Amino acid sequence: SIWVQHLSSTSTRIMGVCAASCAGKGGGSAPLVVIAGPPAAGKGTQCDKIKEKFGYVHISTGDILRDNVKRGTELGLKAKGFMDSGGLVPSELIVDLVKDRLMQPDIKEKGCLLDGFPRAPDQAQAMVDAGLKVDKFLLIEVPD
Repeated sequence: SIWVQHLSSTSTRIMGVCAASCAGKGGGSAPLVVIAGPPAAGKGTQCDKIKEKFGYVHISTGDILRDNVKRGTELGLKAKGFMDSGGLVPSELIVDLVKDRLMQPDIKEKGCLLDGFPRAPDQAQAMVDAGLKVDKFLLIEVPD
């Protein structure tokens, strides 16, 4: 099961959680850490700090989509059709893109911070169905 850690948007608290629970790289597979929160909560900023301190690879679904479309991969071409028509890329295709990215050597070696994914219950279920194991889920909460 996934343990959810609620966090304020302070770097110190996030770094403490990562140091305590995410630093164990090596030996089996590298960790998959999901970081989530509302728009403008500082996810990207915190990912940069965590990446710098612990060496994880920071990835987002937007980056994965743009990269696959640019490289003309099979999955990228499928996504491009939805994007060009103004439609949403289906969750199953997003999960396939994420799975493909997670299989790359840099992720297997260093682990990753998956920024803003899953965004919806169907994406979370698709991750479970695909056998993607999340080691830590960090949720940034920002007061109103």
